[in-house]
Amino acid sequence: MENIRVYQPWSAPLLHFNLSENQTEDLLKITDSILTDKNKKSYNDKLAGEIESEWEIEDHKTLSDILCVSELSEEYFEAFHTQFNFDVDSGEIDQSLGIFAQNLQQSVLVSTWFNDQRDNEYNPIHNHTGVLSGVLYLKIPEYLPSRKTKDTDGAISFMGNESKTDGIMTNSTLTISPKVGDLFLFPSSLKHQVYPFRTTDGTGIRRSLSFNMGQ
Repeated sequence: MENIRVYQPWSAPLLHFNLSENQTEDLLKITDSILTDKNKKSYNDKLAGEIESEWEIEDHKTLSDILCVSELSEEYFEAFHTQFNFDVDSGEIDQSLGIFAQNLQQSVLVSTWFNDQRDNEYNPIHNHTGVLSGVLYLKIPEYLPSRKTKDTDGAISFMGNESKTDGIMTNSTLTISPKVGDLFLFPSSLKHQVYPFRTTDGTGIRRSLSFNMGQ
């Protein structure tokens, strides 16, 4: 069938992007530089993670330029508004949807940080502040096989509202094993968690960079 439209206004989407090699390299250089700075600022007291190496990124302007934050906002709204029965181009838009669009247009990076997660460290279930949040991956070590058949070690799980169905039509949890260059953009209120992992010699590093967008 042609011209099929899908409506799902009761949930906000999670977007999955792929960074370019240049973006990944630029972000690696920034985070490596911070690690060598004797005046670097720990972000431990602001984060939920049971992770020792958590560091603030203060240069929001450079990070915003590398990530093309305004384009990310536009991409998110393009995906978001299609879930509603409105034609944005015609000017027919729900008031709440219009307010959300304005909030996105005015949003900038308000907090940024990166984690060097090591063996047996983890991030418990939590959510962020702001309008939209993102997490991207710059380093992924080679994990030891999971002890169970389900491969969750080192994965990130996003959790929506609990479903009252039998799990065939809906699923309240989405678990993804990220790769280098993956970027996930999601509502700041969306709960998520990161599983621990193990590496052969115990020295593997899984580097993620996170950000919150707001006003």
